[in-house]
Amino acid sequence: MTADGHPLGFDQLPLSGAYAVPKTRKEGHIKVSENRTKITVNGNHFFYRFDKLKGCFEKMNINGNDIINTRAEWNIYRAPTDNDRHIRMMWKRGGYDRAAVNCRKAEVEYGDTVVIRSELTISAAHCKYIVSVKADWEIYPDGTVELSCECDKNEDMPYLPRFGIRAETDVKTVEYYGCGPYESYEDKHEASYIGLFKSDVDEMHEDYIFPQENGSHCFCRMARFIADGYTWTVYADNFSFNASRYTQEELDVKRHNYELEESDKTILCIDYRMSGIGSHSCGPELPEKYRIDDKRFTYKQIWKFE
Repeated sequence: MTADGHPLGFDQLPLSGAYAVPKTRKEGHIKVSENRTKITVNGNHFFYRFDKLKGCFEKMNINGNDIINTRAEWNIYRAPTDNDRHIRMMWKRGGYDRAAVNCRKAEVEYGDTVVIRSELTISAAHCKYIVSVKADWEIYPDGTVELSCECDKNEDMPYLPRFGIRAETDVKTVEYYGCGPYESYEDKHEASYIGLFKSDVDEMHEDYIFPQENGSHCFCRMARFIADGYTWTVYADNFSFNASRYTQEELDVKRHNYELEESDKTILCIDYRMSGIGSHSCGPELPEKYRIDDKRFTYKQIWKFE
């Protein structure tokens, strides 16, 4: 520490254990109805509607407040960074920037909880499939959602920029236990540290002159997304997230930061992982350990709403 209070360095020692997850209540009743394209789940204070064609929720409402403004969606792409200048062409040839979901199966199981079991593939028209997904969405009477995923990536396709869920929301503030306070990625986090942080969404944007992916936070165990009327809290052993006023499409097509146009919503990305940033603009390719390139990967997340 310098005389004027500026730290010269820091260190942390990892300890075992997970972030404490509040207990989930199984008391209460859930009503379910479905037709050819939708599954509707109603609880005492929540209403969810699942799109059987897209394999994801198109509406989530808690206590009369819309959590998701438009359909949530599976997301594998990011706005390429300077260091993605070579791999971005492979991503675009593979259709990563225009990938769509084909949900082949969406079935409901009833009990103390409701489980929506879905199977889907992510691919672009006239391209090979990129990844196939088996996703179970378990919904509890208190509105908690537990997501369990088994994913198989096509070995013939480039590594994934990211993998997770994207949604438009009214989130204004984020509180998280993970790597902060600066943006962080699996291979770019030495200036950050693990802790509990809180920030407004507008403050999480990194204003690069050349618009690109920015503002992600890795190694998270909890993130609480706060809006007027509700909070959405995500728990997992390890995940990354991004909350931004800009879509990845907007960041991808604009060449200068002054050209960017804000969305009137907060674009929330809850990722299983984000591939590393690397240094391939003028250095070596991204090391394999920082790529989402496993043939098979699994993960779980718990979503709680208040």
